[in-house]
Amino acid sequence: MTTEDVLPPDEIGQSQDELFDVVDADDNVLRQATRGEVHANGWMHRAVHCWIVRPHGELVLQMRSEHKDVCPLMWTSSASGHVDAGETYAASIVRELQEELGLPPDLAAEATLLATHAACWDLGNEHTHLFLLRTDATLTPDPREVAYLEERPVADWLAAIDEQPEAFSSSVVLLLRTFADRLTDTPK
Repeated sequence: MTTEDVLPPDEIGQSQDELFDVVDADDNVLRQATRGEVHANGWMHRAVHCWIVRPHGELVLQMRSEHKDVCPLMWTSSASGHVDAGETYAASIVRELQEELGLPPDLAAEATLLATHAACWDLGNEHTHLFLLRTDATLTPDPREVAYLEERPVADWLAAIDEQPEAFSSSVVLLLRTFADRLTDTPK
């Protein structure tokens, strides 16, 4: 069964009418624009990513749904998404963890800020806040967002990126190569 079998056509894919904050190089809001305008013009905007780490240290990554408008069927962070216009980074990651993985708001709110990264080409011109959530909670992926999830040790994910970088979104490649050491440095 595919997503098309269970969802009406207008619920598949990404709405190009979502409003995002367009920001400058210092992450100051300049104005709002639709998703379609922001992506078509390459304007800087905001995003969040979260790594879910299991009790034994495995990192959960998701294979993006085939219906995503950017990087379909590629590996990416456990959960990620755009920050909506007027939304905070912290509120956005709670929303994304709920939407993509079915986590309850109180558990999603336990995600802690691990790092920030300025907008750049590999991050889709997105100022990015990277969060960490250590949990053994059951994850229930939304098929509109996530094809499937996989748990592996961080070293195995890094080796997979080295062997087949085209299977990964550029954002997760950059974030994992840059901040992987913080997964082991962060208290459990």
